[in-house]
Amino acid sequence: MGSDTCQQWLDVANERMADARGLLPARSGSVGPVYLAGYAVEWAVLLFCCFRDSMEEHRKARKRKRRAECNEPCVGVGPSVSSECGA
Repeated sequence: MGSDTCQQWLDVANERMADARGLLPARSGSVGPVYLAGYAVEWAVLLFCCFRDSMEEHRKARKRKRRAECNEPCVGVGPSVSSECGA
């Protein structure tokens, strides 16, 4: 998932929280504001998962790139480089 998706989920969470705050004064005895606040929390959790997954994808991509660089034929490369590559 890209950063656009994460930003969209943050926007939805913020919108639902604003809706809940807007309803609270007029409907403090209603479950409506609580429901919308819960919905905002749900979207915030999805945002966290999106961010976590994006970071994991980024780590994996860096690791793949590092492995590819380590597998490239090099002239005059000593053992210190191979130890950095996990070889």
